[in-house]
Amino acid sequence: MATRAKLADGYLRGLIMWPTTWDSETEIVLLLSEPVGTLDDNVIERFHWVGGGPASYWRSRGYVASQIAMAVHNSVILSGRRLPNKLINNSVIEPDLLGLPSFDRLRFSGKVFQPEDWLTKPKSFLEDLDPERNEFGLVASLGLWIQLEAQGLMPPP
Repeated sequence: MATRAKLADGYLRGLIMWPTTWDSETEIVLLLSEPVGTLDDNVIERFHWVGGGPASYWRSRGYVASQIAMAVHNSVILSGRRLPNKLINNSVIEPDLLGLPSFDRLRFSGKVFQPEDWLTKPKSFLEDLDPERNEFGLVASLGLWIQLEAQGLMPPP
């Protein structure tokens, strides 16, 4: 296997899909596209889904930020999209059958956001997070972020 996410045919790409509305049924999803070979000069890619839990839940947000940090640290080319919940849910139903046209459609749909901002800009990290009672969600999410960093799960790029 290649080191630092690089293969002879290209780099590992990642797409963070962030739902546009609060919904306990729709998860933040990290979709990784791994080039595994070529066939007639066409790159063959394997897709990997990493579910991150409900977007507005403080714990989910912290763990997804850790996934982002790990991906960036390992030279994964990341992009982020705010997508309608229905589009994410329809894409996640059968992730094993996802093809490159579907991946490209997701990559170019919705509103762009920079996943790396969750690592460096607290305001971006806390955007649309459920504050919960007495702002517990906001405080707990920042505490989890710091705890994950102390455990080495938020490496610098």
